[in-house]
Amino acid sequence: MDQSTVNSGSITTWNWDFGDSNSATTQNAQHGYATEGTYAVELVVGTDFGCLDSVTKYIIVHPTPVADFTIANACADTIATITDNSSIVGGTITDWQWVLNSTDTIIGQFVSLGSLPVGIYSVELTVWSDEGCISTMTQDLEIYPLPAADFSATVVCEGLETEFTDLSTGTAAY
Repeated sequence: MDQSTVNSGSITTWNWDFGDSNSATTQNAQHGYATEGTYAVELVVGTDFGCLDSVTKYIIVHPTPVADFTIANACADTIATITDNSSIVGGTITDWQWVLNSTDTIIGQFVSLGSLPVGIYSVELTVWSDEGCISTMTQDLEIYPLPAADFSATVVCEGLETEFTDLSTGTAAY
């Protein structure tokens, strides 16, 4: 943010050099850096009298973590397995927040979702680095219905073949 001042007249021009071959001419510029590193940012201001002044400050662009996880879909009445695969280069991930269906929040790197009803659940993971950089990923978890095992058998007599008939059914899908 521009904090330049002048005792007489007014500042009329701003020339930003962000140190990565990008520039801007607005008073309060915004710029996103493509890579981490240290950048020399220069601001040259000019007044309505044609006077110029400049300042250079160094900023450190910290690495952004990459939120990543895998889900093993599950059957109803079993535990869904979710594995955190998040990473960061040149920093440390310090916080993990999991949100299930935009309502239930779980804090911590490791999460276990107990028995869930049949359906599709949105799972969102947000991770924070030690420098406050954030990344989020969302994917779906599917809980499958359980089948209902059943069969019938003809009369069972010694020495005769018994006929078995599968009567199993699947439960209604969501």
